[in-house]
Amino acid sequence: MKIRDLRWKLAAHLRRGAQYPDPAAIASKAQQQSDSPLMRLPAEIRNAIIQELVHDAGVSQHIMFQRGRYVRARCVTDHAASDDLMDDCRKFRATRFDDTLTFQRLISPWGNHWKCEELFKSTRQIQSSPFLSTMLTCSQLYLEVRTFLYHTLTFVIHDPQTLHHVAVASSSPLLSNMKQLQLAIRLPVRREEREKMSDAAHATMARWRECCSALDQAENLVSVDAWLDTSEPEWRFTLSSVMRGNANPYQFGERLAGILTVNIPVNPNRPAAWKEVANVEPQFAIRARGWPTYRAAPDISPNLIIEIWSAFEPGVPRPPAISVRRWPNRSPFLRPNRSPFWRRF
Repeated sequence: MKIRDLRWKLAAHLRRGAQYPDPAAIASKAQQQSDSPLMRLPAEIRNAIIQELVHDAGVSQHIMFQRGRYVRARCVTDHAASDDLMDDCRKFRATRFDDTLTFQRLISPWGNHWKCEELFKSTRQIQSSPFLSTMLTCSQLYLEVRTFLYHTLTFVIHDPQTLHHVAVASSSPLLSNMKQLQLAIRLPVRREEREKMSDAAHATMARWRECCSALDQAENLVSVDAWLDTSEPEWRFTLSSVMRGNANPYQFGERLAGILTVNIPVNPNRPAAWKEVANVEPQFAIRARGWPTYRAAPDISPNLIIEIWSAFEPGVPRPPAISVRRWPNRSPFLRPNRSPFWRRF
């Protein structure tokens, strides 16, 4: 039977809701492949071959749950590096401008992995798995490749739905076996005393807490690196403090906190501005990626990008806002501006 036929049979098997492969059952039935030149090689040599396959495909892989199955995409983003989108915005030399490409990158559902999104969409044609053909060679090689992948790959999840399916909703062995996980998640957080969150937003935050609880119990995880942002750019400032109730994204168990790094949009030189987050118990590592100087403004106009005044940065003292009002036969006078538009940045 050809590898292509095996792949289609396996895909059909999984679509019918069959259980995931049982490594113990496979190991008990595995036969010695003494006639295979590959299997006669020392284990170190086979591992070196597998390692080359992994590095060629990418040591970081996005996983997405789409149409009832998992889809992979190569990761080409340095998760911990600073983004260069602000530099791109400054090139326009304007306080507000329209640019579709930059706008889409700023609001990408892939978060800081917008380069991965563009690569995935540009090569959306059916891609063969770089690992599947090797894993289907024989049972023994399947087990070796499987173990190597879980120990070597960094799995990247960029949407709450996939994270919830991996961590909570399915019997997938992914979470119980992976060691390194990166998250790029936009959460629908608002400061509810100013503007209420929708029912859908509350449901998303409830699922986020379920996922964090599941990650706390994943015994094989040794590293979780979470890039967090808000779904609505104008509410980004909320991540510099700890919201009350359902809007609080920083509710982590003790084990998860011990292996967790949270990347948030705050100024590393103004730690007083985000001390509430730093003091959350149990404590976790914080990577302050800096406060953005531009933001997408879909709340104002499609494709609009605006410069964020420095006074809107958390921790920066704000001067009193003023506006000019004219009365008939009177000189203009100044009064404080109490517009909620000012307070939302």
